Amino acid sequence: MRSPLRLPLALLGGLALTLSACDSGSEIDEDGPLAEAVANIGQWTFLDVEGSTCRDGSDTGIGVRLQEGADDLMIYLEGGGACFNGATCSTNPDSFDEASFDRRRAGLDQGIFSTGDDNPVGDWNMVYVPYCTGDVHSGSAPDAAVPGVSGTQQFVGHRNVERMLALLADGLDGDPDDVLLTGASAGGFGTLINFPAVAETFPTADLTLLDDSGPIFYDDGVLSPQLGGAFVQLYNFPESLPGAPLLYQPDGLQNIYGYLAQTYPDATFGLASHLEDQVIRFFFGFDPATGESLDISGDAYAAALRDIRARVPDRWGTYYAGGGSHTFIGGPAYYQASGGVTLNDWLGDLLDGEAPDVDPDVTVAAR
Repeated sequence: MRSPLRLPLALLGGLALTLSACDSGSEIDEDGPLAEAVANIGQWTFLDVEGSTCRDGSDTGIGVRLQEGADDLMIYLEGGGACFNGATCSTNPDSFDEASFDRRRAGLDQGIFSTGDDNPVGDWNMVYVPYCTGDVHSGSAPDAAVPGVSGTQQFVGHRNVERMLALLADGLDGDPDDVLLTGASAGGFGTLINFPAVAETFPTADLTLLDDSGPIFYDDGVLSPQLGGAFVQLYNFPESLPGAPLLYQPDGLQNIYGYLAQTYPDATFGLASHLEDQVIRFFFGFDPATGESLDISGDAYAAALRDIRARVPDRWGTYYAGGGSHTFIGGPAYYQASGGVTLNDWLGDLLDGEAPDVDPDVTVAAR
């Protein structure tokens, strides 16, 4: 691991700020891109990210909370549905500004954002990436047309992530010790396409991915090749992740698990889901040809999740909980137990380089 990044309690005007003790240093200039966050250590600060735009073309940014003495970095991708037809786009946010972030602040002390000692990332530096592009943070498709939706859509979520990472790389002179990329729902899906960009930005960090409630299924009865292919084309995934052509063949998205594990053999990956998640069942039930929503039963969804566990490489761990709820990490479900294991404790194992499997109903053999 690299020498830890350190943040001072007080700022000295006009001077570059030394963030590292030990035998090597990292600095943040008080006039640099993270200066406002440095001036508000321990508090969430909204930073504009030049060039980042929402689905409606408006500007957006990120939330940053720096912690005194932090060695590590968590990047969180916000959830919020997806935009791929008239029904889904009508309920999907198309803008996010500082006022929007101000309305989020009250909830950013819970779950994975808590600074409590029982949270394995509670003392980490954190970045909150808002979701306003409708493309599961993974698009490279400006001026896209969606049937049944007026105007063009800026599906540029991946490009926004790249700009955010460039800002962090400019603000942090040196890699954190550990980097966790996580997200819930749409943000969970977004971790899969964006992990390589994070790995390229922080090449010497220990890397972990936690996908909360964004599964890609092998079972065509739960995620049809037609719907998966529609996402690939509409959001232009091949430009966002050009090095993985197997993903973009018919019925190829599920190759993402093997691609990430093979490409980043020192990283650890985790997928968390409720076994009968009603929200993802609804979205994956859409027929792209007719726009109608098909019924995916809870039993079929649970079986498909367990099929994922049976097929993914060993670097992947799975955490399954009973019921039809959706997402864990942003609230109390982060501390609720499944099979006697809470998600926060399970995440601690992932961060230690382990990939355990948890299931409330069956005994999971070690892989």
